[in-house]
Amino acid sequence: MTDLKQKLELQITEGFKRTISLKLRRPNLYQLYVPYYYPDGDMIEIFLAPQSSNSVLIQDMGLTLMRLSYDFSMDSKNKQKIFREILTQFTAEEKEGNIQIIAPTDQIFPYLMQFIQLITKVSDISYLKREIIKSLFYEYFDSFMHEAFDEVRKVIKDFYPEFDKEEQYPSPYALVNGKPQSPICFFPIASDSKCNDSTIIIQQYELKHFQPESIAVYENMEVLGRRPVARLSNVVGKQFSTLQGNQDRIKDFTIRLIN
Repeated sequence: MTDLKQKLELQITEGFKRTISLKLRRPNLYQLYVPYYYPDGDMIEIFLAPQSSNSVLIQDMGLTLMRLSYDFSMDSKNKQKIFREILTQFTAEEKEGNIQIIAPTDQIFPYLMQFIQLITKVSDISYLKREIIKSLFYEYFDSFMHEAFDEVRKVIKDFYPEFDKEEQYPSPYALVNGKPQSPICFFPIASDSKCNDSTIIIQQYELKHFQPESIAVYENMEVLGRRPVARLSNVVGKQFSTLQGNQDRIKDFTIRLIN
C-alpha cells in the first residue's frame, strides 16, 4: 500500500506542479489537502480510498452535503432531481450522503479535478437556487400545456418528426391531431443554451423541409443574451417574452392556429 500511496502522491504532485502529500486517516483512507475551497472559504475536504492497485475511490465522506444542509435543504423532489443531474454530469454517485467518484489509479489527477468541480458546483447555493427556478419554469410550462390544450389536441412531450429516425431533434412539446406531419411545436426557454438548442432544432426542420408551426415561450427573454435570442428569432414562427402573464395570449394564439 505504501508503494501505491507514493504513486498517487507523485501523480497528484505532477498535476498540481507542487508537492502534495496524503495523510493517513485510518487504514486505507487518506486525506488530500489541495488549495481549493468551499464558497465560505474553508478548504474542500477530499479523501482517497484505494480499491485495488488499479482504482481509487475519491470521496468527501459526507461533508459537502452536511455543510450545505446548514443553509439549504434537499427537501423536495425538484431539488433532489437537480442534485442527481449534477452527479450524472460528473459521472459521480452519492451513497448515504457520501459523494464519490471511482478513478483509475493512473488517471487520478484529471478525476480529482473533476471531483473538485463537482463539489464546487454542489456547494454553490446561488447556482442551486438558479437551477431550481429554471426547473420550476419547465414544470409550470408542462402544467400549462396540459391545462390549456388537453381538451383541444393531443399534447406530446419530446415529439420527434418522422425524418428524425435517430431521435436527435425533438420538439419539447407538440400538439397533434392525427397528422404528425403538421404539428404545432412549442419550445420553452429559460437559458441561452436552451435558446441555442431550439435554434438548431428548428434549422434542422427547415433543412428537412419539415415546417410545423413553431412557438417559443421564454421564462424571461430580457435576461438572455442578445445573440441567442436574435438567432432564434430568425427561424421561429412566434415568440412570447414570458410565460407568466401570457398564458391566455399563448392559448388564444394557438387556438387560432388550430382553427
